[in-house]
Amino acid sequence: MDIRRLSGVIAVLLGLAPGVAVAQKLDKDAKKWLEEVRPIILPDEEKTYRELKDKADREEFQKIFWARRDANPETPQNEFQEAYLRSKAEADARFRVAGTRGSETDCGRVFILLGKPDEMKSEPVGETPMLRTPETWTYRDRPGQTFEGGEARIGFSGNCELPQGNRFGEALNQVAASKIRNTNLGYKQGVDGKLVRLDDQKPKPSPTQTLLETPRQDFPLAVERKMFMRPPSGNTYVAFTIQAPPGTVTPSKVIVSAVAAEAGGAMTATPDREISGAAAPDGSFTGSLGMTLAPGTWDVKVALFDPASGKGSVANAPVTVTDPASTDVAVSTVALKGIQEGATPKPTDPLNAFVFGTTVFQPGNVYTTAESLLLLSFLYGGVKDEAGKTSVSMSMAISIDGRTVGKLDDQKFGTPASPTIGPIPLASYKPGLYTVDVKVKDNVAQKDVTDRITFEVREAAK
Repeated sequence: MDIRRLSGVIAVLLGLAPGVAVAQKLDKDAKKWLEEVRPIILPDEEKTYRELKDKADREEFQKIFWARRDANPETPQNEFQEAYLRSKAEADARFRVAGTRGSETDCGRVFILLGKPDEMKSEPVGETPMLRTPETWTYRDRPGQTFEGGEARIGFSGNCELPQGNRFGEALNQVAASKIRNTNLGYKQGVDGKLVRLDDQKPKPSPTQTLLETPRQDFPLAVERKMFMRPPSGNTYVAFTIQAPPGTVTPSKVIVSAVAAEAGGAMTATPDREISGAAAPDGSFTGSLGMTLAPGTWDVKVALFDPASGKGSVANAPVTVTDPASTDVAVSTVALKGIQEGATPKPTDPLNAFVFGTTVFQPGNVYTTAESLLLLSFLYGGVKDEAGKTSVSMSMAISIDGRTVGKLDDQKFGTPASPTIGPIPLASYKPGLYTVDVKVKDNVAQKDVTDRITFEVREAAK
């Protein structure tokens, strides 16, 4: 090949890479780490890294690098780093070309940054030893990732490279930059010329986070899992209510936060959220919290802190999240006081965890005889029949002291479904604690499951 032409090819390929800074002398370990993060490191980061002369500074740089991309700094593990290493290993296995590791190819970098494509179409052009067939990958809009026009099509040559002259490499650099979550962390130098340590850059724990680390109960706190919403795949959204007794907190401003620990050791956390509301007629306070959880058995620890008094409490709620891919029937039933449509909610609203767009679910535990009860159930799973459809039957019974006072006979649905029952006037219900049993049967698999919730009825004020 003509040297001038070869130089042009190299220049194009370098333009597609994350960026190459002026070379500095790096030791073996430093070079190895740089190659490990090649798909996601930014040009200015690499430049800074190469300019560091002290080994301790390079090690601190590596800590800061991963911390900048950590989606949940409150948890011990770095979920982004773990996911990146998994994606990189998969890219290495799938896209290796002529002695080049898969993660070092354009295919690998796109795979790592954008994830698995929705569609991969091969375009055979004959047999070429050591090369893959050209491919076109299609990505469509997904949560947290959208494309102009709803989709992006990316073509790769047989050696897993983007076309020469293609400026998609610049777009990939922007995607890599978007992975940085904690922009407050950086590669700052102190007066001694050394990098400022990561621990010295981290914000101090908030009172709520401190409360989660060293739990206490300054007042009684009740946390109850109210409902879950399950997507076709991925994590499940779980919503909780948080209740404090009359006169224990200042409803106009409280802070809530949570951390969930899975039996296998995984952890997930929520950031601090301010709630601003009003006390109930009896002086009690009800707030809410929502979080997404992967399948597993979780212990959710919720903290509520009152800045006005400096008091706070922690309560635990066990949660089991089933695999969305499972065909086993699952049901989540929540008692509501109503459903508000066309709302303009604020992040500080007490029931923010039950807000979906402009719709607000208003959960209830205690009702008066002047109110009505609305039951909302979410139905998931079910084995498909020969026609590829699911069929489940749902029935409901309301009882007190073992005596049934209301019931709904079997109603058939395909899943997923979210049927509502009510509103049910409570004027004829005597004061007391009631039980609601919602039974769902898989008509194909002939299996059933029952969801039980409770609510209290009190006499209406005269």
